[in-house]
Amino acid sequence: MLYKELAAANKIDPADIDKVKSIFAKTLKSKAKPGHWYHDEKGNWTQKK
Repeated sequence: MLYKELAAANKIDPADIDKVKSIFAKTLKSKAKPGHWYHDEKGNWTQKK
């Protein structure tokens, strides 16, 4: 649901939601500190090392 809202707000084609998910995951990973958990590009929980 969040990704659909982000896509709509940024005028991104709903067919490109997977790209939105990937960008969101990469951003969260880059901001996460070692030991923090985040969703990776596939939606799996991953702990940053």
